[in-house]
Amino acid sequence: MRISAAGMYDALIKPVKAALLAKIIPIWRPRGPEGAAFKLDDPVPETDGPVPIDLALLSEIMGDDDEAALYQMLALFVDLFPEELAPLDAAIANESPKATRDAAHAAKSSALYAAASTLSAILADIERVAPSRDWAGLTEKVAAARSEFERVVIFVNTTGVGGD
Repeated sequence: MRISAAGMYDALIKPVKAALLAKIIPIWRPRGPEGAAFKLDDPVPETDGPVPIDLALLSEIMGDDDEAALYQMLALFVDLFPEELAPLDAAIANESPKATRDAAHAAKSSALYAAASTLSAILADIERVAPSRDWAGLTEKVAAARSEFERVVIFVNTTGVGGD
């Protein structure tokens, strides 16, 4: 009721239902390339370190193995996640442990829902270390998160999930 009163007609409340998410994403996201499809059992592209997106886990999280829905979820994550890092940068620049912890927590949750386990673990570490006020160390961890997100983008584009 309060959500509608605030004008948020397409708000999704946890736990998110895959069918509802698949319905809402196309409304708010520009269309991706036609024919961009992948199969859950396709070979995984070579990357350094662990696979950045666990497609089977993403399917389990969404409660659906519909390739179009998975494509939309990952394309949305790739588009929106950089916005999750901006508050983290600002919090570290302002040397605010609470804001750093809160921003890392929010970004961690997004990464978890996209099945980006390594990225989520890096952000969990930032969340844990934020009270230490080790700003140089936290800055390095944010750089590691950005690097891992680049791996996610490459993985998504290479699998054809959101690539050109």
